[in-house]
Amino acid sequence: MRRATIAERDGRAAQALAHCQLALTSAKKWLLGAGSPTPDECLSAFVSSHFCIAKLQDTEGNIDGAANCLADAHRALLTLIQQQARSSEWHQAAVWYSRDTHGALVAHLVAHGGHPAIDRALHIGCLTLCTSSDQVH
Repeated sequence: MRRATIAERDGRAAQALAHCQLALTSAKKWLLGAGSPTPDECLSAFVSSHFCIAKLQDTEGNIDGAANCLADAHRALLTLIQQQARSSEWHQAAVWYSRDTHGALVAHLVAHGGHPAIDRALHIGCLTLCTSSDQVH
């Protein structure tokens, strides 16, 4: 992510995107159990990668891609919240970072108006936090 930030700051959007995608690939591998970062480190990398990619897409004028990217991150965290026991580190980290992704979804709505992917992610978030996992599915 540091390389992505430096590339973005230097105006090298394509290189920044490539670095973000590499970080995201690592975070997804960690989510699947490969490697040994803490849940907080893993989800931090996962969310940061999505935010960076969404920002780059927004800057490039790909508003739809940015909305989908933010919604994907939020939905992944909501899935973890549903799957993990409340006392687990994964659940706690997912709840923590879902606040950030929720804020990013709302900010995108304010900046660009409604988007179906964001609307669905926000709706799923309401269901996830207000019902049991059996009722969501």
